[in-house]
Amino acid sequence: MQGFRSQPARAYSTILSVDNTCLVEPSLPAPVTSSWSAKLPDKYCRIEISRGTRRCQPDGYKMYRLLAPGPWFRSVGPDEFQRRYQDEVLPHLDPAKTFIELTTIAAGRIAALLCFEPPEPGPLWCHRALVSVWFQECLELNVFEVGQECSGCGRRHPKLPQSVA
Repeated sequence: MQGFRSQPARAYSTILSVDNTCLVEPSLPAPVTSSWSAKLPDKYCRIEISRGTRRCQPDGYKMYRLLAPGPWFRSVGPDEFQRRYQDEVLPHLDPAKTFIELTTIAAGRIAALLCFEPPEPGPLWCHRALVSVWFQECLELNVFEVGQECSGCGRRHPKLPQSVA
C-alpha cells in the first residue's frame, strides 16, 4: 500500500482551522472509529462515514459523507477497495480541514466515525481503518477503534485488511 502522505506531517495540536486561524489546542480529542452497532457512551458524537445510516438510530447522530466510499464499495475486494478509496475519496479532502470539521460537528464530544462493519468477530476489514491510516500518516493523529485500543491504530488498526497493513 502506498502512503497517504500528501503533505508534510503536522501535529494535530498546531494545525490551521478552516478560517486559517492557528489552533494550538493539545486537548482536542482525536476521533475514534466504531460500528453503528456499537453501544457508545454519551461522550461520543456518532458521525456517519458510511454510504447509509443504520435503521433505528437514536436522534442526534451526525453525517460526514465526504469520508464515505464510492458506489463501488460492495462490488470490489479489499485491495481494489483500498486503491479506489485512496485514489477517488481521500485526494479530494484535506486531512487538517477534515479533522477540524469533525471536531466542530462533535461539539465538545469525541467524534466517533461510524460504518456498518461490526467489531470483531465480523468482517476483518472496513474503510474506517483506512481513515485511521490517513489521519496518522498525514497529521500524526492516532485514531483507534473503540474497545480495541490495544490493537493499535493507523497501520495497526484492527479493521485494516491484512494485504494493506
